Amino acid sequence: MPSEFQHCLEQIKVLKCKDIQDIKKEIINELLQVYANNTTLFLTIIKRGGFPTYQLREKEALDTIIEDFFDQCTGLNRDELYKIFSELYDRNKGINLLKEIRDTLVQFKDQSTKTPTYTPSPYISLPPISSPPIELPIYLREEEIEFPTSVPEREPGKNTILDLEIYGKLEEYLKNEQWKEADLETMEILIEIADSIESPNQLMKDRDVITWLELKDIDKIPDEALKTIDKLWVKYSKGHFGFSVQAKIWTERECQGKQGEFNFIIYQNKFAKSIGWYDGRKWINRYDNFDFSGDAKRGHLPSLSFPNQKIREIMWSRWKETFERFFPRLFHL
Repeated sequence: MPSEFQHCLEQIKVLKCKDIQDIKKEIINELLQVYANNTTLFLTIIKRGGFPTYQLREKEALDTIIEDFFDQCTGLNRDELYKIFSELYDRNKGINLLKEIRDTLVQFKDQSTKTPTYTPSPYISLPPISSPPIELPIYLREEEIEFPTSVPEREPGKNTILDLEIYGKLEEYLKNEQWKEADLETMEILIEIADSIESPNQLMKDRDVITWLELKDIDKIPDEALKTIDKLWVKYSKGHFGFSVQAKIWTERECQGKQGEFNFIIYQNKFAKSIGWYDGRKWINRYDNFDFSGDAKRGHLPSLSFPNQKIREIMWSRWKETFERFFPRLFHL
């Protein structure tokens, strides 16, 4: 009887008309491109998904580690596999076969819930199932979880978006080339605007605790606000910093990204390296490690990193998700 993982690969084999070994090889090659210089990050991601990394030969070459990982997946159940491949795809959304594995495992979970007495044959050809994107949880250590709390309601009546005074402090910092203060003020403005736009059943957030934007908060921020912020950055940096500058870098020869189309491999190995967020081995993980001088790489700021205000650390997964959510809109500023 095939394992859960083999069963999953059999389904993808039928849908993709590819040999299972070719499917594995394609995934391994794409993972090698992403983690060629950062084996530790790969191990950290699968460990967060629940994979027992102590069973891997961690001192071996990365391709050997990934092959061992796939071999050991055959001994895991569907829930364990789902968590691991959800975490992997969540961090590598440019690798479509990871999504195929995750979504196939979702189908298995649904089938076992709806028809517990019947197990479909792995050899039946099934058409692709079209479904909306699935919001996946980010698995955090207990000490990393921060909970929203209720706070008193804001004073109503003031339209923060149209209130040009909200940008006054940012403009002053930029005029004085206080790039660090301007970057922090940019994130503060975005939070203030998002919080000023009411949503049904909105729970007010304690901003002493929650110092980042959730994805639904980002969606509330109008393009007019992003345009105003971008114009100030571009004006006072003389075209060196700004959201539109970052969008331009994405499509230039060095990155060769497509306009408005996010690709993780390009994001990490080309874009982030070209603007100084990633050095080929590790990402900036503390806010004070950004380059806040006028000699910083073009497009280095604004960072949109939303650091923890107490310890100044940056949670990489949240930073990446924030940039990815803003990303398509940067091309229309």
